[in-house]
Amino acid sequence: HRMELRLAALKKHQELMIQQMERSIQRREMIQKGHEASKSNGDSRINLKKKISALRTALRTNMKEYKKIEIQVQDQERLNKSIYQDVEEMRRKMSQVEDDKLNLDHEVQQGRLKKRINAGRIMLLEKKSRRMQELVRRKQFTPEDHHLANMGLVKEVEVRQKIGQAIKLLQENYPKFTTAMQQLHDF
Repeated sequence: HRMELRLAALKKHQELMIQQMERSIQRREMIQKGHEASKSNGDSRINLKKKISALRTALRTNMKEYKKIEIQVQDQERLNKSIYQDVEEMRRKMSQVEDDKLNLDHEVQQGRLKKRINAGRIMLLEKKSRRMQELVRRKQFTPEDHHLANMGLVKEVEVRQKIGQAIKLLQENYPKFTTAMQQLHDF
């Protein structure tokens, strides 16, 4: 922003110098016309030559200053262009970092979900293992044990169906979590 202000100030200064040069040229023309009108007076010629010489000197000075300012403007424009490119590069890098962060957040969420799914699986397998160990210790299976085992399987199937319906409902209501819900459903 400061560079843009500096550039605007330099351009304004450049315009002022151009206007001064134009005024100097107009004065010179007026002096020449006055010189032509009063050719008979010798003092006026000397004064006119002095004025013309002073105008030439002023014109040269103005042209030198104009060139300096033009060079400063070009340098400032190059600097602005360089800074703009640096800013664009930083924006691009920042965008890449933000994308990487979002990807990592997504991977972390999936990892946590997998962790919970695996913990649930472990709990179910431990429960089944305890049941099996209990049945093995008895060594005798009563019809009641068979009935309880069948009822447990039926209950497990019912619970699984209810969970599957709930997951499908969540998938429909929250489509951005489709992959996570699908992983839960596959569990």
